[in-house]
Amino acid sequence: MATTKDNKGVSLAKGPVGLIGLALLAFGILALIFGSQSFSSSPLDGNVNGKQFLGIEVNGWSSLLFIAAGALLVFGAPFTKARRACR
Repeated sequence: MATTKDNKGVSLAKGPVGLIGLALLAFGILALIFGSQSFSSSPLDGNVNGKQFLGIEVNGWSSLLFIAAGALLVFGAPFTKARRACR
């Protein structure tokens, strides 16, 4: 039976994922505050109907998507038990 060693430090999987998650979370919050706060959409056309914020056209829905993706990465980065279970 093989034993595994549990490292508590920041690994190459945890560090960059956490930083990307923080960047997405910050962008989503700032885009929701300073960008477009409109939740209008036209799904059949595929238009965002928002304002440009840091080079990306965002509306309220896309800002919430950035916030959700960032939060998922930030809160999911420290968990490595699921990664080890998938081996």
